[in-house]
Amino acid sequence: MPSVPSTKETAVKGPVCPHAAKLLSHANGEGKLREGSLPLNGVDKVPAAGTEDANGTIQINTKNVAAERKWIRPDLPSRCTWSLGASKDDSPHTQVPRKVTPTLLPNILHRIGDTPLVRINKIPKMFGLKCELLGKCEFFNAGGSVKDRISLRMVEDAERAGLLKPGDTIIEPTSGNTGN
Repeated sequence: MPSVPSTKETAVKGPVCPHAAKLLSHANGEGKLREGSLPLNGVDKVPAAGTEDANGTIQINTKNVAAERKWIRPDLPSRCTWSLGASKDDSPHTQVPRKVTPTLLPNILHRIGDTPLVRINKIPKMFGLKCELLGKCEFFNAGGSVKDRISLRMVEDAERAGLLKPGDTIIEPTSGNTGN
């Protein structure tokens, strides 16, 4: 079983995760290990412990990191241009209008994703809470599971890709609460 390298190591001989090879480089659609040593979490050289550089900021090398692995530092100012009260036309974000659920649905699948919220009144009064407390009624889900949305998505995606046909079975890797 692979182990996670310590911070004292400057490079790793191969990926820690068996799927990391796919993130490093692709050749003909198959994952392939990059030649030579790999940077540790995107850092080419880690300062030795006990040195003055070890207490400073480490510059992460993003040249060899896949686009989805480039992280945005949380201490930097936001680049978002949205502001409260601005027009929807100037907003950089997608704004989907809220749908009103009809009382008569074509089938049970249209109930998925519409789990009702209810206001809890007695607990805030009893404990003097100064906030609105809501409960989500997961037992109202179409399949009786907290994972109805992902179940529907797995089936729709597999059908769209031609991987799932009537009578086929999907085996999902959860703790068993996706439904029966």
